[in-house]
Amino acid sequence: SNTFYAELARGIEDIATMYKYNIILSNYDQNKEKEFHLLNTMLGKQVDGIVFMGEDITDIHIEEFKKSPVPIVLAASFDEQNETPSVNIDYTQAAYDAMKHFI
Repeated sequence: SNTFYAELARGIEDIATMYKYNIILSNYDQNKEKEFHLLNTMLGKQVDGIVFMGEDITDIHIEEFKKSPVPIVLAASFDEQNETPSVNIDYTQAAYDAMKHFI
């Protein structure tokens, strides 16, 4: 099974803890209604920031993020218009490094 997002969440939690922040994890199960409910709930709880993890970022997300009064960072996803801060890996370089290891 793919542990990428579990490891990503663990890293986020480790750094947040180091800086005395708490994290709230939520899963929206690819359900847009649930996703917007969770975002509104988090904003209502006066969170300090939101880290959005996932590959299915849409223009609708970007528009909602722009309206947000709290900082939002994308992790393992990106905004094609480059309007939302993001943290990613260089997949091309990672693939090259992996193949070089085998050769």
